[in-house]
Amino acid sequence: AEYVILGLMPALAEIGIDSTLLCLDNQHLREQPLYAKATQLQLPAERVPCRGRFDLATVQALRRAIASVDQPVVHVHDYKSALHAWLARGNRPVPIVITAHGQFSFTTALQFYHRIELQLMRRFDCVCTVSAQMRPQLEKAGVPRAHIRLIENGIDTHRFTPHVPSL
Repeated sequence: AEYVILGLMPALAEIGIDSTLLCLDNQHLREQPLYAKATQLQLPAERVPCRGRFDLATVQALRRAIASVDQPVVHVHDYKSALHAWLARGNRPVPIVITAHGQFSFTTALQFYHRIELQLMRRFDCVCTVSAQMRPQLEKAGVPRAHIRLIENGIDTHRFTPHVPSL
């Protein structure tokens, strides 16, 4: 998901869409790798303090960030950011998009978080999937069919162009 985000932001900028990466801090890590990589790539990024699975101060910080943009669209990529973004939006008409990258719910806790994420997806304006095989699961969970979009993971051909030696 992180590489998708880091590749998407420059592509959006090329077509005139400004974006800012809001990185929820992981309190278990000294360094914040996504934020560090974004700043290394000179992408607009901000750290958002987050002291656990749920943090009301994080919701308030996201509300301020959303309010600072004329026509915000929030795009999230996991259950934690989905929950915080949904609460931060409140009653305002701010579109929320989520990209579902596929779930690997091996533990009871991850299965619980996945169920929360599926419940939230019902309320979001658009749910992007990276695989057509994910659609039935989303529909079964109650995500409106009209809200589901397939956007398969791509390959950055500028970054991964094979070197062809001259003959």
